[in-house]
Amino acid sequence: MKKCFIVSIATRNLSGIFSNEDINRIFKFYLPMLKKEGYSIDESRLHLIGLSNGGSASNIALRSFDNKFQTITYISTSCDVVKKTHSKILLIGGGKDNSSKNLPTSAKRLQRCGTKAVLLFDEKEKHYMLIHQKERTIAFLNHELELN
Repeated sequence: MKKCFIVSIATRNLSGIFSNEDINRIFKFYLPMLKKEGYSIDESRLHLIGLSNGGSASNIALRSFDNKFQTITYISTSCDVVKKTHSKILLIGGGKDNSSKNLPTSAKRLQRCGTKAVLLFDEKEKHYMLIHQKERTIAFLNHELELN
């Protein structure tokens, strides 16, 4: 990853369950603050990744802020929104994970409505796919986020 940086944003109440207000703060507070600190931010190349409970951020982003993200990624979490969007949707999970076992169906539903949805799924994997299959997951993200 060259010329990029990652910002990890918590929910206001630290529950890990994101709301519209939490995602809106990215654009009203965090990005302006980073720009004021001197960071150059290309807002046409923003990527949002939700992991586990943080997947609620992905659902909120896809539902209401999809025009602001180049990609929206779900890792070990459920995709509960199906709509046509210009954002590329990345879905990563395992079949033995109650949180992400709906991802293959969600990928197909998103694709049927015209959304570019890409799935990395392992039927034998549990909730910790990112840890158990770190290299595979990172290679997938690098390719799909076009970070190489």
